[in-house]
Formats: sequence, structure tokens, C-alpha cells
Amino acid sequence: MNEKYSEFEEYASLIKAIGDSNRIKILNSLSKKEKSVKEIMGELKLAQPLISHHLKLLKYSGLVNDRKDGVYVYYRLVSPTITSLVECIIVCCDQVINFKQGKIKTIKEICVC
Repeated sequence: MNEKYSEFEEYASLIKAIGDSNRIKILNSLSKKEKSVKEIMGELKLAQPLISHHLKLLKYSGLVNDRKDGVYVYYRLVSPTITSLVECIIVCCDQVINFKQGKIKTIKEICVC
């Protein structure tokens, strides 16, 4: 592969890790504060095994960290940059969806992310 474009493989891998609606919801939830699986379950109304599965993928992808406190495991984003990334995805996707649905006539040239 051309070295000039080798980072695109890594970009695609990261986008793939984020590319699930439940993982976006979890990342968005964790952008507010560190949470346990139980807290995420209560907020998102998702089953514990499903949340744990997605958190495992997000952790493997380098987007979240965890820490143990007694019997609980708390998850947090690895960096405030991930919060910005999630906000950017939401804002930019909203624009594209609204454009596609005819709710707006143009997409802003620069997405404020």
C-alpha cells in the first residue's frame, strides 16, 4: 500500500469502531462523565451484555478506558478529543440527514466541530 495513504486504514478502523448507533450513544453518554455499565444501562435502556460487548470494542479501539472500584468497573473516554469527535459526528451527520430529507437547502461548507 502507498505510504501516503496508510493512515487511511487506521481512520477506517476507527470509523468502523464508532460506526454503530449503540456505540455512538455510549460514547455520547461517556462524554458527560465517567460511568459504570449499570449507569449506562439506566440511561440508554440497553441490556448489560450488549453494553459490555460494545464497551469491549470501544476499549480495544482505544476510545475508552476503564477502572475498577470494588465490584464496579467505570468507563471513561480516553481524551476530551473523543468528546469533540462525537459532537462533530452528530452535528455533521445531522446536516447531511436534514439535507437529504429536504429540511435544509444546503450543507454548511465548514462543519463547526
